[in-house]
Amino acid sequence: MKIFGVVAALISLSLMATPPAQAHASLNTVLTLAVGGDDSVQAEARIPLSELNGALGRKTTDPTVPDSLRAYLAGGFGLASAGQPWSGRLSGTAIDGADLMARFSFAPPAGQHPRAATIDYRIVVDRVATHSVIVYVKEASGKTYAVGMIARDDAGDLPAPLAITFAPRSPSFMSAVWLGINHLRGGPDHLLFLLTLLLVAPFYVVSLRWRRTASLRQTLLHMVALSLAFTLGHSLSLLAGSFLNVAPFEPLIEVFIALTIVVSALNALRPLFGRAELFVVPVFGLVHGLAFSSQLFSAHIAISQRLLTTFGFNLGLELCQIAVLAIALPLYLLVLRADRRGLSRMALSGGALACAAYWAITRVAALI
Repeated sequence: MKIFGVVAALISLSLMATPPAQAHASLNTVLTLAVGGDDSVQAEARIPLSELNGALGRKTTDPTVPDSLRAYLAGGFGLASAGQPWSGRLSGTAIDGADLMARFSFAPPAGQHPRAATIDYRIVVDRVATHSVIVYVKEASGKTYAVGMIARDDAGDLPAPLAITFAPRSPSFMSAVWLGINHLRGGPDHLLFLLTLLLVAPFYVVSLRWRRTASLRQTLLHMVALSLAFTLGHSLSLLAGSFLNVAPFEPLIEVFIALTIVVSALNALRPLFGRAELFVVPVFGLVHGLAFSSQLFSAHIAISQRLLTTFGFNLGLELCQIAVLAIALPLYLLVLRADRRGLSRMALSGGALACAAYWAITRVAALI
């Protein structure tokens, strides 16, 4: 069964080729537009420094923002209504922890009182293909609601201007769903963790060893249970993290995410948890969920909006997980059927272990 070892090696090498900074879905920019009584708009973009530095090809946390960066920020964001641009300027910048805060002031075209506009936003998105921007509108009453997300399409093309309305409206639930889908789809480490869980779905523990089950129903139930357990943990930490600022700990969280894959791969080689598996997987989900939660915290949105966004995000995450498993599980079962000696699980687990160990080492090195 040398072919399984070759496949595992190729998968590991391709995933290792992913730059460590991009092995997890990129941190999002949070863009909030506050509407004033005079139809002006004050916008605030909270841009993760790690993403901005990647876009600019430099590494710094210097609070002094150079003129070249100011010019890049000012030229990467604009509003328009009915084809006419708003007058706008970059009104201020500041370093806030792990983020750059960029503030903009916009005034509508003379004589107009628009209730809708299009956003042309290219900051970081133009240079980091996996980056996305969550857009909120804050009314004069203080109510904040999501209006959409700016990100490249599947072909990698730059995003088209986002149409928004300043009229009162309900939160954009579907934006949160799509954000959850893109979060899992754009994160190789999340996908590798999910596929590593898949390796043990057709097996059960007997005397501290994996034994294959002949029941398709039992395999499916095991896989669904593992997926839901992961989503449960992800949901809890996402909700808790929306009220707590975990941004300063994000580099450390990325290390722990890689370690969860290491442990899962070791468990696929030989059972580590036994019947406690469904209690351990939610803990791993807690770690993965923290990687996104700081974005909700930084938006300072209302509790109802946080709950709705959390639910929509995790619905999208679960839908994407189901799609991945629906494709991967039948292929894996076919491989197992041809694998009389049971080497495929060992080879694929070894490949996942090698890749996750590489990620863990590079992420620890980035902390030093």
